[in-house]
Amino acid sequence: MYKFINILSRVGRSGALPAGLLFLFIIFYITENTILF
Repeated sequence: MYKFINILSRVGRSGALPAGLLFLFIIFYITENTILF
């Protein structure tokens, strides 16, 4: 989780915040589906 936060902060600093949010949404969607199944 901390590694993921570090990646997001790096993406945010590079100025690609929308891409970081999209990445976060995709990861959350995948992990939620994995937990459900």
